[in-house]
Amino acid sequence: MREKLTPATGAGQYFQIMVVNRGEKYRCRPGQSLLASMELANSSCINIGCRGGGCGVCKVRILSGEYSCKRMSKTHIAEDQAEAGFALACRVMPLSDLTVESDHCSERPHRNTQFYSDSPATTVGNNPSNNKSQRKFK
Repeated sequence: MREKLTPATGAGQYFQIMVVNRGEKYRCRPGQSLLASMELANSSCINIGCRGGGCGVCKVRILSGEYSCKRMSKTHIAEDQAEAGFALACRVMPLSDLTVESDHCSERPHRNTQFYSDSPATTVGNNPSNNKSQRKFK
């Protein structure tokens, strides 16, 4: 298993991200997306596309851990897929160590472009309009 870790700076906290189907792990800072931290770690275990949620290339399945997720298009992640742990790596911020599986970008494309905020997950913070939700998978 290859391990690519970004250097720790000071007393900063990191979460460990394990990409099981690629046999790699890397560190991610709180508030940073899975995709951005993977790039900073010089890893390539998650496919990279537009980096903003528009293409769906970075689709992953989160197998365990807690994370918050920015708003995603149903074109790439349908509600039932979100409930099953699928998300776009560019829109996911870990809240704990995560175990993910990459290479899901070709699964079940949708033509619908409605947006949702990952119900039935709980909203992060006190403002329900912040377009982030929090999920926990085991």
